[in-house]
This record gives sequence, C-alpha cells and structure tokens, in this order.
Amino acid sequence: MIFILEHSILEHFLTVVKNFPSHSGFRFAWEKISKIVAMLVAKDFELQESFDEAGNFLGYSLVDKYSVVSVFPYGIRLTQSFLNLLPNSSVGYLGYSKKNGIFEESLCLLPEEIANSKVLICDAIIKTGETINHAISRLQLENVLDIKVVSIFSTTNGIENIRAEFPDIPIYVCSINSLEEIENLSFLENLLHYYNL
Repeated sequence: MIFILEHSILEHFLTVVKNFPSHSGFRFAWEKISKIVAMLVAKDFELQESFDEAGNFLGYSLVDKYSVVSVFPYGIRLTQSFLNLLPNSSVGYLGYSKKNGIFEESLCLLPEEIANSKVLICDAIIKTGETINHAISRLQLENVLDIKVVSIFSTTNGIENIRAEFPDIPIYVCSINSLEEIENLSFLENLLHYYNL
C-alpha cells in the first residue's frame, strides 16, 4: 500500500528543498515538511472516547501506543516531529553501512516495549529500498506486528523493492522520483547530515 502525502504547503516547501537552498533555508523548510508529514500520516490514527471516574465524557485519546524508529542519520528530524506529536511515544534508531556490497547493521537502539507498539520507520530518502527492508526485517525479529514506513523522497525502484519483499507494509511518501532525479538531489544528503547531527 502506497500513500502519497499531499498538501499545498507541503508542495511549497518540497520545492524549496529541491532548489539548492541555503543551510538556514533548508533547515526551516525541512522542519515544516517534517511537521506536515507527521500530521498527514497521523490524521487517521484510531481514537477512543475518554471518561472521568464519574462517567463524564472528556473527549478522545489515541487507542494505540507508537514507537518511532529513525533510520540513522537522515530520519532524525522526521522522527522528532512524530515524537512531538504523539503522546507517550518511544524512539529507536537503526543504522546501516555498506561494505563490499554487503549491508551491515551499525546501530541498533530500540525501546524495550517495541513489540507492544505500532512502529513508524522514518527516513528522508528511499533510493534502493535495501535499508528499509533491513529495518523492517530487524523489527520483525523483535516481534513487531504493525509497521509503517514514512519518507519524504523515494525512487520508484525503491518502493518496488520494498513491496516485493513486504507487500503488506504501508509506505507513506511525499514525492516519487526516478533514480536520476534522486541523484540530482544528492546535495540534500550533505544538508541533512549537517542538520541532523
């Protein structure tokens, strides 16, 4: 399942980050993008009615507990936006490096209660989908049953590779591009590295 996130303000700031912004301009735009994405993804999260001890209706609260897992380092700011939005959420980090064509897990910090929560995997850019596939597999080893992937940019090939291995995992993305288009945005990795660390 693929969900394309759409909002007029989101499109405005996506255009900003695609066009060689200054560091300060990128920082401002990326923060806005992350907040809008978090709101759009969370808009249909299930609610339950809340009552006080006397049975008076108080309003609504989220049904589920969420853990937000950042693909380190580029998913950090998007992850932070979800943490700021979702009450009682927990955070985790997964990092990968590639040596001699082989992916290796270089970072794994996951909350102890992650198996009892729904998980959002956050990354800025999905190129080949390999990193996300490794992250999903790692979470399934922790007995996580409900996983969603959230990214700003993605290649068509990256999404197809994720769907080939995990067809039932929902993927939320703002912009789907060709690999060539993503390569032309390679400057974003330096900006993200500067901003996230």
